[in-house]
Amino acid sequence: MKISIIIPVYNQEKSIQHCLTNLLQQLHSEKLEILVVDDCSTDNTFANVAAMAACSPRVKLFKTVANGGPGAARNVGLEQASGEWIMFVDSDDLLSDNAIECLLRHLSRIEADLLQQNQVDILGFDFKYSENSTNNSRVSGRRDLASLTKTKQALLNDYISLTMDGSVIYSLFSHKLIMTNNIRFRDGLHEDVDFTFKAYFYAKRISVLPETIYLKNDRLGSIVNTLTVEHIIGFFNAYREMLRFMVERSANTADFTQKYNMGLIGLTATRVLLAVEQNNTDQALYQTLFEQVISTMQHTDLDGKAWEKPAFESKYIKLYLGFISLFKQGTANIVTNVRALVDDLKPKSWSCYDLHHSIYLAPNQIRTCCKRYFVEDKIKGDVVLLDNSQYSYDSFNIDNVLKEKRKLYVDINKGASDDCDQCPFLEFKAWSDIKIEHVSLEYHSVCNMKCSYCSETYYDGKKCNYSIEGIIGELTARPEDFQCKSIVWGGGEPTLDKNFSLLINSLFDAFPSVKHRVISNATVLNDALALGIEQDKAILVTSIDAGDADVFFQVRKYRQFDKVLANLAQYATHRPKNITIKYIFLPENTSLQQVTGFVEKIKQYGLQQCNFQISYDFNESTIDDDSLVYVYILHGLLTRAKASLVFLDDLFMARLKPTNINYQYISDKLSTLGYSSLSPSVNKQTNIVIWGAGKQTEYLLKNTHFREQYRVNYIVDDTPSKIGTQFGGFDILSPEELVHNDYPILISASQSTSIIMQRCQTLGLKPTRIVRDLIV
Repeated sequence: MKISIIIPVYNQEKSIQHCLTNLLQQLHSEKLEILVVDDCSTDNTFANVAAMAACSPRVKLFKTVANGGPGAARNVGLEQASGEWIMFVDSDDLLSDNAIECLLRHLSRIEADLLQQNQVDILGFDFKYSENSTNNSRVSGRRDLASLTKTKQALLNDYISLTMDGSVIYSLFSHKLIMTNNIRFRDGLHEDVDFTFKAYFYAKRISVLPETIYLKNDRLGSIVNTLTVEHIIGFFNAYREMLRFMVERSANTADFTQKYNMGLIGLTATRVLLAVEQNNTDQALYQTLFEQVISTMQHTDLDGKAWEKPAFESKYIKLYLGFISLFKQGTANIVTNVRALVDDLKPKSWSCYDLHHSIYLAPNQIRTCCKRYFVEDKIKGDVVLLDNSQYSYDSFNIDNVLKEKRKLYVDINKGASDDCDQCPFLEFKAWSDIKIEHVSLEYHSVCNMKCSYCSETYYDGKKCNYSIEGIIGELTARPEDFQCKSIVWGGGEPTLDKNFSLLINSLFDAFPSVKHRVISNATVLNDALALGIEQDKAILVTSIDAGDADVFFQVRKYRQFDKVLANLAQYATHRPKNITIKYIFLPENTSLQQVTGFVEKIKQYGLQQCNFQISYDFNESTIDDDSLVYVYILHGLLTRAKASLVFLDDLFMARLKPTNINYQYISDKLSTLGYSSLSPSVNKQTNIVIWGAGKQTEYLLKNTHFREQYRVNYIVDDTPSKIGTQFGGFDILSPEELVHNDYPILISASQSTSIIMQRCQTLGLKPTRIVRDLIV
């Protein structure tokens, strides 16, 4: 078995000698044929290679007739090669130690596999940047090796959408594959992009060697790090050639065309970014890029005839649309305008708070969120980072959590994450580094209830399949990655874990300023939790979801309704504001009897001073008007009963569609039921300040009914990075600003509502300033 290594070279009199020495010193170098093709160099390159060829029969020297670029030189090498395998190496690069031995060993192994009917046509391998690299801004390694294991169509779709590397130097090609299918390099730059695509198209079998074989000299001024008019034309020529190739073979399916369009968008956006990064002020270059885009549009549907702008606008799409829009407005000050566009968009990306800052520890998984949403009636969310099927017991660690978070973050911004596709919680803005701030401890599913709306995931009796103590120990020992701001206990029934008291006390000690939120059924009294509530270290959240024992059993499959309420009263003895009681609206409890019964039970057990969280069945995508009638009644009755706080949570708000709400119908039905005084307000136009610059506020500002009732003066938020910016067109100020006026305060948050209430108290703000109206 012989490998022909083809090296195109032009004016590299020094680096080519280093490259050849590296190849000749490889173990099994006797199985190499090294073909150096000089592309009419004007320095001593040819003479230096000739001297080395004279000393080693393995080095063969050729010369192009005229300077034609690396593609023309490689084509000469292909015609002269005699090895079964073809490898392309650039003249200033190296191979890793024992690279050839690794390649030959891998090829021998797969060729000896009698179960494989097709011989391997392409072998993809990994690379890293060499120590000589002068461009240190990029991370080593291929991130597309997984694509090489996909089906042919999926691989081609990945490639054409610009999510794969287009270089020929990171693969080994069957000589037979290239010659049989007459695959050659075209003239111009970026000629290997369409060459590699055609090789993938014809390959019957592709193998992956996930080892570092190639050492790339990533130098400033190289082809991939340079942007000229010729580079732009070369890359777009590659894309036009790939489309022509597929059309000629009737292989340009609708899916392929869509991916091709996304690749053109990515190509345009990355060229714009590179031009600005290199401080290129040549207007002709930007003009060429625009003309190439328009010219290529004529061969595709990207001109708008069939292409629809995706619901999710990645940064690349925003850059592409912005660039095209600027040119269509005129070329005056185009360089300045393009730079302004890039300066605005470059620091921004798509993410969410949970992806950047949260982990959810389930029995056999670690997730990055617990949000759920609907896409075409299909529920999505609860995105998994680590799973027992992919990670071993010992691999459940913070390093892998952060690795998977970063990978998901990249995929989202490529538009390549199905898990987060169309997620309403994603925000396009400048994000800080990924650091864990919020931990949700849901590490077992041992529970004494089986709620009708709940998944078996939370009551199927699973124990933790990794070391929860190990994870907590890692977090507490890594302040650079864990800046603890909130801890939640949930999953099954937290207090049923024999180590619950020990763990919560250790976390109380490790993070004394962090207030825990414990989601418990309150079927038993736990001393550690009770003391935490009393000492203002913990908040207890318990769902009741019923107004009598029968419906409580129907919903929660637990018969001791009054025992739970009695336990809540006991927990609330010293600090009732540290108790939150939930009412999740479900088919079983959406009635006048149930909501009024619930309020009476709250009064009976003296729980009025607690907080009340109104939620909705997460299995439903929207909230209907009839349910809203009883939401108004429950909210109004609790407010009349002097409840400390009544609020709608994020699950409720995410399912609220204000444009579809029939407020007149709700008012009429409330009147029929005898609760006309609780009807939605009309045209109050009260001046208020909103506390919270997040999703809840985004929902509110889009709500026409809300805007009819309130005039927003400004927004306050405790997040330092938000203060001094704007949200929805309103200034974001520090909460301390509230001390200087008497504006009513609308708390626009969900899980942190009770914490904001306490913050208001700390600031000395009057409780009467809190807006207690129901706003939907």
